Amino acid sequence: MLAAPPITLTDLRHELETEAIVRLPATRDDYFALLNEQADDVYLEFDTDHLIARSNVNTENHELITASVIRLLGNGFLERPEYRVFGSNRPVYVIDCELGFAPGVLVVKGPTELYPRKRAMAATLNPWLLVDVISDSNRSEEFQRKLHCYKQIPALQQILLIEQNWMIVSSYTRTDRPNQWLNIDYIRPDEAVAVGDVRLPMTEIYSHVIFA
Repeated sequence: MLAAPPITLTDLRHELETEAIVRLPATRDDYFALLNEQADDVYLEFDTDHLIARSNVNTENHELITASVIRLLGNGFLERPEYRVFGSNRPVYVIDCELGFAPGVLVVKGPTELYPRKRAMAATLNPWLLVDVISDSNRSEEFQRKLHCYKQIPALQQILLIEQNWMIVSSYTRTDRPNQWLNIDYIRPDEAVAVGDVRLPMTEIYSHVIFA
């Protein structure tokens, strides 16, 4: 039996002309090979044995919030080189869940551990903080499964889920007890989101954002 031809970005772009989300059977090698092409117009995830593709068209609010969070975290950790802040071009791979994805923002503390692939982009294994800006396309049961999967990352200490259409930041922080996370929802303009000893003021996270 002949092997199936490799999935190409051209194929995915064609499918995304008529579908909001494309899900195809694939391998990790397929996923990392496509990531290596650095396509800005297609967002890719890998979930167990499927490749998931979406058009990478973010709203203005999404981009404003992401830029603000990167700036605030970068300034907060400016004098602490053990913390490094990355944007969405840095993929993460969760071995226990076989999940590959690119969060809006991630912070790594200490040396980066990588999941290398031959002739393909490596993925971070040990994020200390993950940040996702919520949109209609990822607010689903699938996203809840992803949240559970994030919590399987041993190095991960905190997750921030930021709504883009109203002022809500949900923080999940690992506690000293196994499988126990502390959830705090920030909803007021006068609050500041705690990330370790760094504070992210809500008014600055949502700077210039116009709610519908």
